[in-house]
Amino acid sequence: MRWKHGLLCCLLFMLGAAQLTQAVHAATNHPAARVTEKILYRFKGGADGANPLPGVVMDRAGDLYGTTSGMHLRKGPCKRCGTVFEISARMHVETVLHTFSGGADGAHPAAGVVVGRYGNLYGITEMGGRNCTTGYVFGCGTVFEVSPRNHAEAILHASSRAGGSWPQGGVILDAKGDIYGMTSTGLCPSGKYGCGTVFEIAAGSRKAIVLHTFSPGDHANGTPEHRLLIGRSGNLYGATWNLGAGRRDGTVFEITAGKHEFRILHSFTGGRDGIAPNGGLVMDRKGNLYGTTGWGGGWCINGRSAGDDALGCGTVFEIAAGTHRETILHHFKGGRGGMEPNGGLLLDSDGDLYGTTAGGGINCRRGCGIVFKVAAVTHKVTVLYRFKGGRDGEHPGGNLVMDKAGDLYGTTFDGGENCPSAFIPGRGCGTVFEIIRRTPRR
Repeated sequence: MRWKHGLLCCLLFMLGAAQLTQAVHAATNHPAARVTEKILYRFKGGADGANPLPGVVMDRAGDLYGTTSGMHLRKGPCKRCGTVFEISARMHVETVLHTFSGGADGAHPAAGVVVGRYGNLYGITEMGGRNCTTGYVFGCGTVFEVSPRNHAEAILHASSRAGGSWPQGGVILDAKGDIYGMTSTGLCPSGKYGCGTVFEIAAGSRKAIVLHTFSPGDHANGTPEHRLLIGRSGNLYGATWNLGAGRRDGTVFEITAGKHEFRILHSFTGGRDGIAPNGGLVMDRKGNLYGTTGWGGGWCINGRSAGDDALGCGTVFEIAAGTHRETILHHFKGGRGGMEPNGGLLLDSDGDLYGTTAGGGINCRRGCGIVFKVAAVTHKVTVLYRFKGGRDGEHPGGNLVMDKAGDLYGTTFDGGENCPSAFIPGRGCGTVFEIIRRTPRR
């Protein structure tokens, strides 16, 4: 009996070893996840819009929403003032929800939209409205609401020079439905024009309350496409963008809930720590902030000029909770590795960061742009996709969104198809794309 028991143990051990060997072989030879791009829509430059700049957002059904920027025209309503659009989840059919006229309804939505509790969309236009006329265009901008059901637009606020004009970066909503945003210009406390504001529109109201007016000491002039961030405590976080001799090269700031006290968490010095933060911020569970700078970080392979080469191609940074110490997670160096990230970051549940760069990669004059990932903890950067230009799309911008399967969605400003209203003739009117990250079947 003992020899039978020993033989049985030996057979079981051999069988287990064989299964273990097969498992190890399968693990080491399993095909890696394959990343592919799928174009969901190519803009034609007609009534469907052209040149989507700020990315897209996704509702619970998987439908995508965004804006096309339209054309800048001086002094007067524009012929192509931009649109709000929807891309259906299944058929990828585009529906134009609103076409801006350049009058009271607004013009040039340079930022994307957000989805409210009841499915309505909220956003800003840089121009249009009725409250002021500048030396550049008619109107100082609006905050709007659009219903995907009946496509009705409502103007919640028309900007003015005194209360802040040219809203940028879109808006955010809190749990109560209050709206927060920023303007790039407005009256400074000294009476000079051009410092910008942070504003709030209470739910159900159409009156904007200025929470903070930037002063020259804040170094906040020229705020680009930034969206504010609401922290867990209700505090607001944002970034300002500056370029120019004798000034800081951007800041990260905080406005406390309730008292609206303003403080600068970090000032960029214009060296390896980055120049001109853009695209807004994201926050992890510990309260750490993450963002990108469009320039800075050190030597760049293919900047626009020798000066840009020396400044750098942009960074991904972290501002630590509590200490507010900045850590550079990645310096972009141009070439195939990408350069000039001009959109915000996406933070997933594992702590990984995703974003895009407008340049670098392959093809195009200075590269067609990339989609990248920054791994949590290790901060290893992986290029998920390099745009090829043409029908493939060129120069991605704005924020990415992720679905439940882990696929990414965004927009390219150029590429797609040749169209009559392209900013650069022959470059195309832009695309909505999907980056599919799935393990191929064996």
